[in-house]
Amino acid sequence: MSALRVVGLTKAFGSVHALAGLDLDVAYGQIVGLIGPNGAGKTTAIRAMLGLIQPDEGEILLDGAILDGVAPSTKIGALVDRPGVYPYLSGRRNLEIAALALGTTRGAAATVGRLLALVGLADVADRRVKTYSAGERQRLGVALALVGDPRVLILDEPASGLDPWGIADLRTLLRDLAMQGRAVMLSSHLLDEVEQICDQVSVMDRGRVVASGTPTALRGSSVELDITFSDEAIAEAALALIVAGGGKATRCGPTVIVGGQGDPETLSRRLWQAGLFPTELKRVPRRLEETFFELTSDSNNADR
Repeated sequence: MSALRVVGLTKAFGSVHALAGLDLDVAYGQIVGLIGPNGAGKTTAIRAMLGLIQPDEGEILLDGAILDGVAPSTKIGALVDRPGVYPYLSGRRNLEIAALALGTTRGAAATVGRLLALVGLADVADRRVKTYSAGERQRLGVALALVGDPRVLILDEPASGLDPWGIADLRTLLRDLAMQGRAVMLSSHLLDEVEQICDQVSVMDRGRVVASGTPTALRGSSVELDITFSDEAIAEAALALIVAGGGKATRCGPTVIVGGQGDPETLSRRLWQAGLFPTELKRVPRRLEETFFELTSDSNNADR
């Protein structure tokens, strides 16, 4: 069932068209990833979904009804930018104040305690927030988004400031929330994380969705080659050779990543003939990152 639906959304700031006919659908029980380059319109779209800005055209539907005004926190919970907190109060007190603001005083203590445990802040609940690490503040922001027990959760860069353990915990938390029947939408530049956690992914570019589907469908069935050399200078020469021959490739340190075209044996022979000797050559499944680069390459080139 569709929880949140965006239809034909447009928004211009002067001559800048931040949204240009955006269509998006977030279903209950799913985690939907929203990805795109800087300036694609992701944050503008999120602010419109929350009722924080008024679109020029289009509709936003929550449970099939047109959203008019700011979305209530009991319907949509959100973490956008840095969480707004009272730094000189404890994490527990921040959550208690949020509960009071929503009028959920009955059972508030139990709710706050449950949320603190849920996001892994029980041990630091009574410390002042100003002493929290960036990751702890981010966890508190997720807890604040859940105070109203919303069925729809929108998170903008939720993994910001989290260490690998924190990211793993967040992944488990969001998966549990989706399994409870909630709809979760997250915007992130961490494509590997999006690939691991999301059921559906929508790629935005120039204010609209240019592709959407499961991570597997977006990656496609092709594979790519990872060719590693002893140093970056040799890798750069190999990259130039491959591109000159019509291949699509990128370099990450001493490793050249070649798109899933061509024959590995033929490519390896060309490298050896040029005196470029790999230390390792392996075939790996295509990454979501490669699809992202292909879909948004025009915007990247235009920004340069």
